[in-house]
Amino acid sequence: MTAQTFGLGFPNLIYDATVAGGSWLAAAPVSNVQTRPLANTARSSSVASADTKITIDHGSAKAARALVLLRHNLTSAATVRWKRGTTAGGTDVADSGDVNAWQFTPRAFDGSVYDAQILLTSQASARYETIEIVDTANSAGYIEVGRVMVCPLFEPTWNPSYGLRDGHEDLSEVGMAYSGADWPTANNRPRTVQFALQFLTLAEGDTLHEMEQIEGTTEEVLYLPYTDTPARMQRYGMVGLLRELSGIEYPTVNTRSRGFSIRQRK
Repeated sequence: MTAQTFGLGFPNLIYDATVAGGSWLAAAPVSNVQTRPLANTARSSSVASADTKITIDHGSAKAARALVLLRHNLTSAATVRWKRGTTAGGTDVADSGDVNAWQFTPRAFDGSVYDAQILLTSQASARYETIEIVDTANSAGYIEVGRVMVCPLFEPTWNPSYGLRDGHEDLSEVGMAYSGADWPTANNRPRTVQFALQFLTLAEGDTLHEMEQIEGTTEEVLYLPYTDTPARMQRYGMVGLLRELSGIEYPTVNTRSRGFSIRQRK
């Protein structure tokens, strides 16, 4: 158990927002970043920076600290800037500056495996968001994003207890031919994580109890470990779904605990 460098993000504020900006194909509009299927991507008309912006109007001020781009095609040279303001395009609430889309060097720069993440230094409320993507040398000739998550971050006093398990769930299947030979069908391998928050305050337990009611096992939860180390945060962090509602326990006086099992969205 160590002091907090960990957060859970929820709910995703993108659902009820008005999304616009940039220049996106009519068949793959920017509003697709609000849709549930990650394969239903928004695709820009070019890689020009003016065409790859996304603006968000929440209609009223909303608290947030984390931004995630899922199912993207950003290259190793790409940057993302997240601006939050009280007016459209404003930066008076927060400005991340240009952040490298890739904080570590994987074997393959695959945006269907690793999300692009920005974590602001503090949480504050803003009505307007501007996401500026710069990847003008992208050989695809366009920028593609399957989903945007903008959310507040729950940060417990203490990290998950020792015993946390990072893994994968292989959705592949291996059949058998009449000859007895293997007949594999490769599929996605979403990341998984199991952990326990064993030293929650009563107020922190209240928040997680509310999370179960709001998110259930169908809505997105952002898992962000190593919030002090962007490379490891991107490698292990993910937007996923709770695999079960395990409930909140009372292990000792004035202390609550909860176990988690999360699978990455695919």
